[in-house]
Amino acid sequence: MKKEALKNKRLTIVSVLIIFLLGIGAYALKDTYNRTKPDSETLTAEENEVGVPATIQEKEAIQVPQQETAGLESVQQPELAASATSSPSSIQEEKKMHTENPLRVLKQLGSYRQNPSPEAISALSSFLNNEERSVASEAIEVLRFIALTNATSDQREAVAQILIEKAADPSYNLRANALYAAAEVAKEDVLPIIAEYINNMDETTQTTGYDIASRALSLIRNESTIPYVGDLLSKVDNPEIRRNCYETLATINSYDSLSILRTQLESAQGRDQIAGATALARTEDPESIAFLAESIQAQKFSPETITQLSHSFGAQDVFDSLLNSDMVTEKQKTVLLNTIAESSVEGNSKLRKGMTDVLAAYIENSNNSNMKALALRGIGALGEQSAIDILQSYFDSDDSQLRKEAVLNFVPYTNPSNYESLFDLLWDEDEKVRRTAMVSLGRFAGIGDMEILEQAAQHDDEFISKHASTLLSELKN
Repeated sequence: MKKEALKNKRLTIVSVLIIFLLGIGAYALKDTYNRTKPDSETLTAEENEVGVPATIQEKEAIQVPQQETAGLESVQQPELAASATSSPSSIQEEKKMHTENPLRVLKQLGSYRQNPSPEAISALSSFLNNEERSVASEAIEVLRFIALTNATSDQREAVAQILIEKAADPSYNLRANALYAAAEVAKEDVLPIIAEYINNMDETTQTTGYDIASRALSLIRNESTIPYVGDLLSKVDNPEIRRNCYETLATINSYDSLSILRTQLESAQGRDQIAGATALARTEDPESIAFLAESIQAQKFSPETITQLSHSFGAQDVFDSLLNSDMVTEKQKTVLLNTIAESSVEGNSKLRKGMTDVLAAYIENSNNSNMKALALRGIGALGEQSAIDILQSYFDSDDSQLRKEAVLNFVPYTNPSNYESLFDLLWDEDEKVRRTAMVSLGRFAGIGDMEILEQAAQHDDEFISKHASTLLSELKN
């Protein structure tokens, strides 16, 4: 009986253990299911983009414009992301997350560029005081972009007011950035703020304030800005700031703006003179071109200023006027022609072509052999394709000086398609002309040229005969 009772007791213990283990297994399966159940039922803090638990209904209620960019993780803006039931502590946690993840925030801010809306503008404005400077700066830039591209008139006005408010706040650490953006969006509405920079600067902040003002005015650059630019020029000596002002006046390109620019040039010196003259030349305004030419003729401009003008916009008209003026002396024209040959090559293709045309016309109209030779040198130096035909046209000139200058400047242009034009010059009366021609064509002569090379091998000029004989020997071998 004892054995039977002991056996029954063991069976009871085993049964209890089995039931206990089954209970633990069921609990584990339930826990696993809860932790792996799909997003459609519950969002965990880790899965929620801003790190705050939320239900699907709460998530769907959040209407934040987003950019569909593969591989970029979206970040919702805290004030918009919080639902009606979000607690103050949840919002604080969101703000903390944004501070700790500026790169993710920047991605979200960028998404508003193509999705402008009142909500997007509100979201962006809330980031303008972000402690991360890059985040606040990006918020300003995206607001500017929205206002200037695909915003409605109401949205543009809203952005303008936001930017103006920040630009007018002396305590805002990105005030200058806001001012630049507001200048593009609101234009004349920011002029009172710019006036503060011009008129209310103490000695320690003058240069910075004037620089900010000049940059903001350059972004507006219309008739309304002219008095402010003139006021700024009357107060500032910094050459870079003055150059910004000159460029603004030239860009406006009106009677009033150019009058101020010409007046400033009357007394300008050094770098200031160069900046003013090149800005004025860029307008290609006939009255201003005449002013520049007269200033050069009257020797009011330094050699450095003339050099800079020689490869600036408007140089073609300025130098054409001077070269064809009876009021300009031969000495002055010599300087001008040398300046073109040495410096105009630094200009763009349009300028080089224009200067080449100016020099070609000058040669045709001039009776001075020395001046014409200098003009040919300038044509060669400018490097335009048209130089080949112009220089070749003087190979048979009766003026030996022009032939010499034409051949010497033709050397860099010699190639397999035009070297044959030099053969006739092997018998030129000028030693330098014929020897230069021999060396230049020798690089390209071939079997088809053997007959003329045999004649050249009998040349009275020993230099020519030796070179021709050497070429023949090389061609025969």
